[in-house]
Amino acid sequence: MLGPPFHVQIQAILNGLPHISGGYDEHGKKLDSVCFLDTQTASWKQLPSMTVARCRHQMVAAGGALYAIGGLVSKVGGHHRRSSFMERYDPVQATWSMLPDPREPRYGFASAVRDNKIFIMGGLKLDGLRTTVVERYDVATGVWDVAAPMLTPRVRCASLCVGTAACLAVTALACRQVPS
Repeated sequence: MLGPPFHVQIQAILNGLPHISGGYDEHGKKLDSVCFLDTQTASWKQLPSMTVARCRHQMVAAGGALYAIGGLVSKVGGHHRRSSFMERYDPVQATWSMLPDPREPRYGFASAVRDNKIFIMGGLKLDGLRTTVVERYDVATGVWDVAAPMLTPRVRCASLCVGTAACLAVTALACRQVPS
């Protein structure tokens, strides 16, 4: 089964269904598209588009909603612009809304959810340098804060939360605990 024509697609599981968002098409145009896989019909269904077209962002599910965070947006002077934009998809209202942005624009970062808090970690900053910064968004209060940094800057790493004590940023070469 073939999916939608996305490259660098970002995925999240909401209500037991896989969702993908953004990325870019075969011409390099950033996409605002969002789809989910209807497992009953084994076909992709379109959701309302995100407010911001983006690629190399993160999308997570938390508190019954989807959150699209950061990534690369439109080119400025021939260069991609790193974004701190964050938006939330409400599946009941079928609408996207802009939320407070993380403090540091970035792309190529990892994300994880624990206890209705969204963690974003690592990635590339505006100056193109790797970062150890970890930010945490509280879904209940709508507030970002800074968590303890990673020990080593990481880009394009995977992440997961283990139990109630730690989130991990994982690369092919190393695995580091992110203090919470």
